[in-house]
Amino acid sequence: MAPHQTQWIGPVQARGVEEFTLAVLGSGSGNVVVPDDDSDAKVVLIERGSFGGTCINRGCIPTKMFSYTADLAVQIRRAPEFGLSATLDAVDWPTIRDRIVARVKQTSSSGHKNQGKSASVTLFDGRARFASPHELVIDGGTRIEAEQIVIATGGRPSIPPAVAHSEVEFCTSDTVMWLEALPASMVILGGGYVAVEFAHVFSSLGVKVHFVEMAATLLESLDAEISERNRSLPPLRRGPDPLRPKPQQPSTQDTRES
Repeated sequence: MAPHQTQWIGPVQARGVEEFTLAVLGSGSGNVVVPDDDSDAKVVLIERGSFGGTCINRGCIPTKMFSYTADLAVQIRRAPEFGLSATLDAVDWPTIRDRIVARVKQTSSSGHKNQGKSASVTLFDGRARFASPHELVIDGGTRIEAEQIVIATGGRPSIPPAVAHSEVEFCTSDTVMWLEALPASMVILGGGYVAVEFAHVFSSLGVKVHFVEMAATLLESLDAEISERNRSLPPLRRGPDPLRPKPQQPSTQDTRES
């Protein structure tokens, strides 16, 4: 194997300090700062979760795929307005979910494989912590030094203490997409774009959605025109009652913006 050729290192063993030009924590937006192959930089990319970060695994890609499916459900219901005879008779949530899971895994795997072709990048699977301003320890074993260190670990949902300590089962924006079955209803805490997007997805698939928002209106942080337009829309579109699944878990599922 050529020096510094890309390698994916699983559980790491204790060893001496390895020196790099650049260390990047996180494989989502952190990929953007990884130099091209013709760079002389020696780079280490450290990821403790699924390769690709939030966008690929829990954000942009899966949510937009769910939104597209929801859009189709709405279009089918509106077909008679355009002289078309079409009805939405059933929603197969496991098929919808599993299709998106497969795409997410494929995209993550492809991204890892492509990064793995770089001759100047070493990939570590693990959690890093600072031992000094230019030194990192990965999972208590491998020690590395880097001239520059970029922290690109992304964000995560913030759980209000009242919810976290309530002993009530809940979901977050990271987990609600992977429910085993659709609930008959859900409560969404928050009224930002993440909350509104999930409301569109689940209401379009037959779930009765309720918002809990302390702001005066949904999407309050966006342009006033957008927030007002959302206020003027008809109530969340829902399928006919026969489409609504019978409750298979507590109906207090909630999401929270990242």
